[in-house]
Amino acid sequence: MEKYNYARAILGNDFISPEEIAKTRGIIYGEELLLHFAKTLPAKEVLQWLHDYDCMLMAGTPNLLSLMEIRNLKARLFNVRTRQAYDNKQRFFREGGVGAEWLMLRKSYVFNSINKTWDAQQERLSDIERVPNASEVAWGITTYMEIHGVSLFSGFSVRTSSVCSKGFHVCVGDLSGEGVDIEIFGDDECGSRIGLASARK
Repeated sequence: MEKYNYARAILGNDFISPEEIAKTRGIIYGEELLLHFAKTLPAKEVLQWLHDYDCMLMAGTPNLLSLMEIRNLKARLFNVRTRQAYDNKQRFFREGGVGAEWLMLRKSYVFNSINKTWDAQQERLSDIERVPNASEVAWGITTYMEIHGVSLFSGFSVRTSSVCSKGFHVCVGDLSGEGVDIEIFGDDECGSRIGLASARK
């Protein structure tokens, strides 16, 4: 749409509008919500920052969707183990989620966050970044795959702000190459394929 031309000019395929998501993922956005997204499109300087730091900008969901609900939209996008896990065991899988705002998500892990503990990874974030929750990361990965056919986070996983029952931060990625994985590692573990997720505030 014309109102999004400048966002697409800066971000290219890394900009995904609510209209594209509605067409591809079968999700309905009402007229009032479409207007909300149009009015809250980030400023050009923010879009340029997203481009420079390899981030994508995509619309969130009309209603709050949990990680379980995102998985249920198309279970085949998730690793088989993830399709069967967590439903009745972990609150993070059923609570919280993605809402009706723009999601500004880094397409990889934060620079130099691999092989670090959770605490050490926090030092790699800038003041204008936050750690997204597991639902936001899963929404970003699966929506990008559905629209562009590209698997992000292939071969690695990122820690999110979501926490499991043991107090460890939940990791989301594609370690196996078989779809989105939901993994839990200790916060003190330093994995060679465990980075940190990032979103612009």
